[in-house]
Amino acid sequence: MRKMLRPECPDWLAENQSRWTQTYCQRREQNPSANFAWPQHEGRKINHNLQQLLGESTDGHCSYCDGGFPLGSASRDTIDHFKPKEAYCTEAFTWENLYLACDCCQQVKSNRYSDNLLRPDLLDFDFSSYFQFNYRNGHLEPNPLADEEKQQQAIETIRLLGLNEHERPWARLSELNKFTCLSMDKQRELLGTFNYRFLMEMELQDQ
Repeated sequence: MRKMLRPECPDWLAENQSRWTQTYCQRREQNPSANFAWPQHEGRKINHNLQQLLGESTDGHCSYCDGGFPLGSASRDTIDHFKPKEAYCTEAFTWENLYLACDCCQQVKSNRYSDNLLRPDLLDFDFSSYFQFNYRNGHLEPNPLADEEKQQQAIETIRLLGLNEHERPWARLSELNKFTCLSMDKQRELLGTFNYRFLMEMELQDQ
């Protein structure tokens, strides 16, 4: 997970959020199993506009794992509702509740949520304050030097996003190996094209 800077809420979303939220919540009240559908604005479904805006804030990486680069080709660029829209219908169109996510993070997280789940756009978020990287197996682990609250947040985030599941640890090690084989100048030049940039930034800081 890498810190992201969220841009200001677009005017068209702020202006229509209340109406779209009311419509969706009413549908859910009438039929709890009603499917969610993105509304249109000026003839285009708003998720396409949101994907572009959120993608600019993550430079085409997943908000959660910082992988899937470039989203849209290596992985679908989906929009995740941090607080699941089914359980928190009033948050379905809240700008701060929307994150660009890769297929893997979206599928694993699904409708799961915890108050301990970390937001990558927290003002004071820093990877090393919560996590450490295990260079032997590629796992993300809670930082043992962090206080108990931060360790619990790290544990829940790893679990809910499946950050150590499937081939993800191997993929981090593989990407890091490719990065460290480059010269320092190339590392700095190509940093943005790598997945898991938080690992590469740690490498650059140690040089």
